[in-house]
Parts: sequence; C-alpha cells; structure tokens
Amino acid sequence: MAPLAFDMVYIVIAIIYAAVIYPSLFTENPKAQSPEKISFVNGLFGGLLFGLIWNRNLTKGKKGISYIIFIICGITSIIFYIIMGLLVK
Repeated sequence: MAPLAFDMVYIVIAIIYAAVIYPSLFTENPKAQSPEKISFVNGLFGGLLFGLIWNRNLTKGKKGISYIIFIICGITSIIFYIIMGLLVK
C-alpha cells in the first residue's frame, strides 16, 4: 500500500508543479529563478518526455500546451489508481 500512496503523492505534487510553477516561469515574476534548479525540477516532475519538452520550451520562450497534457495525464493516472484500488479489494 505504501508504494501506491507514494505514487499518488508524487503525481499530485507533479500536477501542482505543472499547474502553478511551470506556467509562472513565463511571467514577469517567476516562482523560481535558478536555471539549474528549474531544469532539474522539470526533469524530476516531468520525467524524460515532459521534462525535456519543458526545458526546450523554456529555451524557446514559449509555454506550449505540454503542461496541460501532463495535468490531464496525471489526473487520469490518479483516477486509474483509485479505480484499480477499489477493484482489487
């Protein structure tokens, strides 16, 4: 049960990052300043695919829609975990 709870918490934190912090990087007052930390956190929460896309978007200065797709996938994963958890019992 612990790994599932850890996964759910990780996904929720990643969704919050994608919904709040990542879009703020394209504003006048971003919530993060250090490029190294931003790149690391993009990879940490975005994984290989979305982390690379987010870093590329930052380099280009275009927000794109990848963070919205990530949020949708994250919410879908949480719903899937909940449904599978109910079915296994």
